Formats: sequence, C-alpha cells, structure tokens
Amino acid sequence: MENYSLSLDNELVEPNVAIRSVNLSSGDTEGRTSVLFSVQKGSSNSLVSGSTTISTNAGSLNPNEQTELQILVNTNKSTNKTCGFVVYQNNKLFQSKTFITKSNFSQKIISSKTNDNKEVQHASVEMVFSPKYSREEFQLYSFACVFWNFSKNDWDTYGCDKVKGHDGFLQCRCNHTTNFAVLMTFKKNYQYPASLDIASNVGCALSIFGLALTIIFQIVTRKVRKTSVTWVLVNLCTSMLIFNLLFVFGIENSNKNLKTITHGLLQLIPVLNKSLILFFFITLGVPAIIVAVTVGAVYAQNSNDVSWELVYRQETICWLAIPQSGNFIKSPSLWSFIIPITIILISNIVIFIIITVKVLWKNNQNLTSTKKTSSLKKIISTFSIAIVFGITWVLGYLMLIENDTIRTIFGYIFCIFNTTQGFLIFLLYTVRTKIFQSRASEVLKSLSTSAGRMTSMSSVTRLRLRVRMYNMLQSFPALQESFRLLEPTTKEEILTYSYQENSGI
Repeated sequence: MENYSLSLDNELVEPNVAIRSVNLSSGDTEGRTSVLFSVQKGSSNSLVSGSTTISTNAGSLNPNEQTELQILVNTNKSTNKTCGFVVYQNNKLFQSKTFITKSNFSQKIISSKTNDNKEVQHASVEMVFSPKYSREEFQLYSFACVFWNFSKNDWDTYGCDKVKGHDGFLQCRCNHTTNFAVLMTFKKNYQYPASLDIASNVGCALSIFGLALTIIFQIVTRKVRKTSVTWVLVNLCTSMLIFNLLFVFGIENSNKNLKTITHGLLQLIPVLNKSLILFFFITLGVPAIIVAVTVGAVYAQNSNDVSWELVYRQETICWLAIPQSGNFIKSPSLWSFIIPITIILISNIVIFIIITVKVLWKNNQNLTSTKKTSSLKKIISTFSIAIVFGITWVLGYLMLIENDTIRTIFGYIFCIFNTTQGFLIFLLYTVRTKIFQSRASEVLKSLSTSAGRMTSMSSVTRLRLRVRMYNMLQSFPALQESFRLLEPTTKEEILTYSYQENSGI
C-alpha cells in the first residue's frame, strides 16, 4: 500500500483507506522541503472525499479544531522525488501482540513514505493526533508514539518521542518514515460529586488521628487503668490504621508511597509478642490465599494475553478491575472482595445480635433499680459494638441500586459512617473513659493557667513601658506640652509603679 502511494497520480478515497501523493521534482531540486498532510474530522467514522489535504513547503504543523490528524514530512529534494501518504480508518490490519486495546474507539493509522534509499534516510516526521473518544465517559490517561516494525510485526517506539506542542492534540516526532500511530490508555470518568471525595479524605484523616490516639492511650495508660492492654481493640485499630493509610496514599497507584508505608509496617513485627505475630500472619495470610487463588485463576484463563493482569486490576488506580457486563460471575471483584466481605459481614452481624440480646439488653432481675443500666447507655453501647464490628458496611450494598439519586444518597451515608469509623471508635472507647477526661481536663487547666500568666506578664510589660516613657518626657520640659497625650490620666498609678520599680519591689 505504501509503495502504491508513491506511484498514484490522483487522490484515492475509500471508506476505510485514503491514499495521496505529491511530486517534489518540480521547481528547485536542491535543499530541504516540508510536506504537510492533513485529515479533517467528519460526521461519521468513514473517510470521505475531500477530507484530506496536502501542501508543500509548509513551515510547521498548523492544526485547528477541525483537524483529526496531521503529519509534516521534512525531507531532502535531491534524494526524494515523491512523497506518499496512506490513512487507515482503523487498526484491523495492525494486530499487535503486546498492546491489546480495551476500548472500541476508532483509531486511525497514518503512513508516510518517500522514495529515498533505505540505507540513507533523510526524512523526519512530526505528527499531531486528535483521537475520537467519549470525553464525558473517559479521560485520556497516557499515550505512546509508535511505528509498525515489520521485522517484529508489532508496534515499536524506536526513534519516536512524545513532544509537548499544540494544546488539545497528542504530538509526536520520529526520525524515519513508516506507519505511525499513538497507542492510548484511558481511565473512566466515574460520575460522583467532588464533595464526596472531600468527605472521604476528611473522614480518613479524622480516623487516622483517632486510631493513632486510641492505640497510644491503650498502651500508655495500662498501669493507671490497672488493667492489661486491650489487645483486641489495639489490633483492630492497627488494622484499620493500616487500611486508612493505604487508602489515602495508595489509591492513586503511587509505588513510592506504597513502598514507604509497607517498609514502615514491616518494622512493627519485631516489637510484637509471639501470639500477636501469629494473629498478624493469620490476618494477612487468609487474604493472601484469596488473592493468590483469584490471581491464579485469572492468569490461567488469560495467559495468552500479554496484559492479563489488567483483567484482575485497574490500570489507573490501585483497585480490582470493574466487571464487564454479562461477565460478573468471572469477575475478580466478586471472588476477591464481594464474597469475602459478605461472609465477614454475616458473621459479624450474627455475633452482634448475640451480644446485643444476651448481654447488652438482657435485664438482670437481681440488680436494684439504682444499678440497672439506663436505656441511653444501652443504646450507646449497642452503637459502639456496631461500629467496632463494621455493621455500617452493609450500606455499601445499597449503592448497587441503579437509580443515580438513591445511589448518591447512600454513597454519602456510606462515606460518612465508614471513613469516620476510626474516629468514632476514638470517641466511644477513648474520649468517654474517665481517665481520658481527667487527663484532658488537666491539660486544659494547664493551658488556661499558662495563657493567664502570659496575659498578666504582657500587661505588666506595657505598664513598665509607659512609666519609662513618662519619666523620659519629664526630663524634657519643652516636649511635655507636645506629647501631653502620651501621659496617663492617673499619675498616681504611674508614680506608684515607678517607686516600686526603683525600690526593687
């Protein structure tokens, strides 16, 4: 096709391919020249007559809002007499083994060829692309400038680089001529309110703060409380703290942040006792087995796909891949997340009901009326147990409702209750204790006393300054009248303080 473009005299346009050529032998045959080939946007995906333009002696790329792609070939007139261009409507003739596109967007391929000797390349090209895709649903994540390598029978990046140029276009530069394209990856624009993102970050920050204080409080005050550390609560808070840190710093797929957090968490292992180390490996080992089984199953089904891991995870964020329509049963999200979470929630709900009925709300007839627990305390205790057991995660299933309004409402409720779970544990299991309230009261009193002393010292300092200014003015009788406004209304106060100062009192 490329060789045919060099011998074509007229424009050839078909729905899936367009071919044009230009003769460079007319006029001056010395020096360098530039040939600009453009493809304009159309109402359909098919190529139509008049959608391509070609011009010689072009100075540079000059795309406009109607340009879909444009290529500028810089070549030598003395060695090149003809320049041909081919536009392919899609990439069906260029089936890659390494790049498997997940989108169904139409992607044009542009080819440029000169009749230069293959051993002596004098041509270079610059290109801009304006790919067609649903900008409301998807966002361009990254792209690569490539050419079709016939020896590898696949796309290659050798000699091609990305260039920052015209706004709204993807620009490339290559040091040779052949078939060119841009390989693009997209991330889906999930439609959720920006305030929901803010609420998540604020809630996680509060939980990180509250969980850290709860862990410190449980360990530091164990002697004052005359009880051993409540390791169940400490372990729960530690796990939630790790989860919140990984979510805040790792959701955007930052390897640097993940490595830093993981390195810090591994340093905790030597300080744990043997029983805690056993629990530590159990709580990490069971999820590791689930992940290993699901990853192995995905690999077994997609081993021929070079990018098989993208069937399991998302490329742009650190989370499981979203199941495709009609393929939910084989989705990693179902087996790695939804089913394990459902089993855990069912177990927690059963235990929560047993504790609530048989312990919290059970009336003991042997207790006197003054010792019986009030209904308010029972409600608070029930709410505390529900928070610890994560019962509020049940709200996540209500977010699967197809109605956007209902999904948004439950999205806010789910976000508020679950991102602040750690902070609620801090309020219910730390702030409500008498020891914490007593220590907090002592700290507030200390701060109040310090502030009072600072205020008193500040007033004394101002009074001393006024006394010295007054004494200085008294030593200059000629200036007394001019600075009368500086004198205090009560001279006795100033004179008394001056006497005390001179006396050393």
